[in-house]
Amino acid sequence: MKQAIIFSMMFPGAVNIYYGEEIGLDGGLNNGTRRTMPWSKKSLWKNGIYDFYRKIIEIRKSSPAVKDGKFFFLKEYEEPLLAFERKNGSGRIACIMNCSDKPQEAKPVPGKIIMSENTQTDNGAIFKLLPRGFAIISGE
Repeated sequence: MKQAIIFSMMFPGAVNIYYGEEIGLDGGLNNGTRRTMPWSKKSLWKNGIYDFYRKIIEIRKSSPAVKDGKFFFLKEYEEPLLAFERKNGSGRIACIMNCSDKPQEAKPVPGKIIMSENTQTDNGAIFKLLPRGFAIISGE
């Protein structure tokens, strides 16, 4: 789920968040299966996913490259890795995601890792993405 959130937040255009996604609200796609938003019952909120949304939204809001940069797939990375970047004259944000259930080697992307999960790094450079791991890198 986190990889889908990252792609949605980093892709150009408006982001669509269906109510409750940001707190992990249960419910299916069929009409009437989603509960009402539990505004007053924060104990039902899945704070890990809520905090993740807050962090990725802050990256989207604060990065000029994400706000108005062009989108490019990084073709030097092959399946099961998905790698892309947003770039404009004032900066770059790159993202590498391991879309598999097995660890994958990845060559380093220049820049500073600003958000990551399930990665093994050495001095800020990515060497291995564990299953479903990702890294978001800010660079020049």
